[in-house]
Amino acid sequence: MKFAAIALSVVPGLGHVIYRRIGKGLVLFFFFCAFINTALMVPFYTDGPDARPWILGAGLSAALLWLYGMGDILWSTLWLDSEEVQERKWVIFDLALARYAEQDYGQARDAIQEFLAIDPYDPRAWFYLGLAHRGLGQLGRAKHAFRKCQSLDHDRLWHEKVVEELQNLKPLSRI
Repeated sequence: MKFAAIALSVVPGLGHVIYRRIGKGLVLFFFFCAFINTALMVPFYTDGPDARPWILGAGLSAALLWLYGMGDILWSTLWLDSEEVQERKWVIFDLALARYAEQDYGQARDAIQEFLAIDPYDPRAWFYLGLAHRGLGQLGRAKHAFRKCQSLDHDRLWHEKVVEELQNLKPLSRI
């Protein structure tokens, strides 16, 4: 998967789709195509010096998008998947689970946020962040974390737990 994502990043956004970052991939692809289209089509509609800033601006924007997309995929494949980072990430996650089990929700939240700084696309981390926020009484933030878990859970491994937690967050109706 690593090398396919890098190879497909020649076209911005396709590597992101391989990594299941579909929304980001589609946005990158759309804007890249729009900038390239602008750079190629402006000469047909405008002659002379008026076209030059449009062509240069669109071309530069497309180049910057390409660099961002490629850099993001290289960062994900080479740094994030490195053995050292993966080991550190799971040590942090184990610490978060230990703090959660001790009902130290503030420390659990901080550890999970450190984990998410390394890997923001892990649905289980978002689920436990929601639990930590719920334990701290931050129901809006808990709901956001559970929804983020749902959006990242492509295999639906966390679906039932998230639905249950979201149901538990709803305020009880008054009798």
